[in-house]
Amino acid sequence: MKQKKTAVLLAMAVTAMSLTACGGKEEPSGEAHAPTEEKENEPEEMDEDSEAEDMEDEESEMEPEAFFKKDANIEETVLYDENDIKITATDLDYTDYSAKLNLMIENDSEEDLSFVTGSIGYSCCSINGYMIDDGYLNVDIAAGKKSNETISFGTETLLLYGITEIADIQIGFQITDKDYDDSYVEPVQIKTSAADTYDYETDTYHESITSGVWEMASGGTLDYYAQEELYEEDGVRIESEAVMTNADGEQIVLLELLNGSDRIVNGCAGDIAINGLIVQGYDYSHDTVIPGTRRVMAISVSDLIDEACLEAFGISEIGQFSCTFTLKDNENESVTKPQEISITAVEGAKADEDGEELYDEKGIRIVSKGLTEASGIFEGDVHLLFLIENQSKKEVCINESYGSLSINGFMTDASSTIGLELAPGKRAILDLRISESALEENRITEIADITEAELALEITDQKYNTLAEPTLKISY
Repeated sequence: MKQKKTAVLLAMAVTAMSLTACGGKEEPSGEAHAPTEEKENEPEEMDEDSEAEDMEDEESEMEPEAFFKKDANIEETVLYDENDIKITATDLDYTDYSAKLNLMIENDSEEDLSFVTGSIGYSCCSINGYMIDDGYLNVDIAAGKKSNETISFGTETLLLYGITEIADIQIGFQITDKDYDDSYVEPVQIKTSAADTYDYETDTYHESITSGVWEMASGGTLDYYAQEELYEEDGVRIESEAVMTNADGEQIVLLELLNGSDRIVNGCAGDIAINGLIVQGYDYSHDTVIPGTRRVMAISVSDLIDEACLEAFGISEIGQFSCTFTLKDNENESVTKPQEISITAVEGAKADEDGEELYDEKGIRIVSKGLTEASGIFEGDVHLLFLIENQSKKEVCINESYGSLSINGFMTDASSTIGLELAPGKRAILDLRISESALEENRITEIADITEAELALEITDQKYNTLAEPTLKISY
């Protein structure tokens, strides 16, 4: 019966969302939303209602993709026709789990060329005003040749944004010659037969989140959601923020970014902190947003730091999240100054900062947080963990001195040394990961075999002037 109930709820939620998109728009409260008991207390009387039972029987076998409309089509549209290169969108068709945009790319130039879209370097695909990471294409076409290509968009991904039909697609291309010189085709809009009746005023991502469709389509849970404007600069705004747990139990922060400017921008998050501790000291993301569209930036904790390290600092969930946010152009040059933004999903959440104090001079405090075994793909490796606190009035850079690390008196290289740029008043995790093979070379087969470690740190200012070079000796 649980499967049937889920199908019914999904049908009801999608129907409610579609009705909203056709007219009435829910007024945003601007307050945090953390769905908990509401979903657990769904009315049980549906089991006894004959009409609901009939609906259950009809919907029980349907998957989320079944609610995606596959009627919209396009007319053949020329996207680019210059420099003896022509790119044409020929038609739009569908499979059970995707929408497919078919292209004809003609290279009548005298050079072999590569055509890319949806890559990390040039990700400019949008559907119905939402930037979509699907739609990857990378094809080489020889001089004088042409090629039929297909770009796919997963309907499950589209449903996460509340998109149940395609009204328009915007797509751009990066073209590279044999000398690796790039030229760019800025995004061109392709309208479908559904465009004239589609309601672009509704934020369907918000409707997906608040109706429960998002959770059902993703298989995850929504831990926190708020429509609070955290950032506004040059027409670019962060309009909502969420914390979710995906189907694998990993927590992810979602930031909804609206580009109301007339230029392509890239949203970048750096100095990312969880519960007051910086876990990523450099720019983490580079999310492209073309004019007039939205992008939901997804920042995954597991991509920032091994969750085993977080446990050593007493961090089991995202209670407080902060980062510096800036806008960059396609050359990775900043166009705005970094601003700090933060959200509080759980009040009073703090990291465990206790440990053995190793150094406290010149405004820099260093605490050993011990050893922990790595998890995931690095299972078998060992992390040496430190808490770094900058109590000085300068921004400092902290790195391990190359070749200084020894374990049990034997010289050892760290497989991963994440340096830090730490602003005044900030705290951060310094993580040195030692590979399993490096440990085995020194006859260390388990973490309990490690009894001592020694290393030197280089602490410099922003102009690389040395401020201190402390040597740290730790007993375990």
